[in-house]
Amino acid sequence: MLTDAERAFLAARRRRLASWPRVGALLLVGIGALALFLASTAPALFFPDAIRRGGCGVQAAAAAFLPVAVIGWLATVAAGVAIGYAVARRERQYLALIERLSEAETDPPASP
Repeated sequence: MLTDAERAFLAARRRRLASWPRVGALLLVGIGALALFLASTAPALFFPDAIRRGGCGVQAAAAAFLPVAVIGWLATVAAGVAIGYAVARRERQYLALIERLSEAETDPPASP
């Protein structure tokens, strides 16, 4: 049997979980907007040719690794959001299981 505090906790978790699809989508849109903004204002972060035009050896090395680092960072952040979706899905399953178990405790057993 769940106490009132436990019921309140589960209700709060359900509310937070219900908001995740909107929050996750907003985060993904923000990551995409950041990528577009950076690509348009600082093309050197994405396109090695923008740096290679300078010609020195350090710039050539930066041209090779900077886009990899920036795109890798954006992909890592997006993967974190994707993991958030997986965690939210799993938590929905756990909340449904808790709800079924708590209903089973309150239902009287069927007499044979």
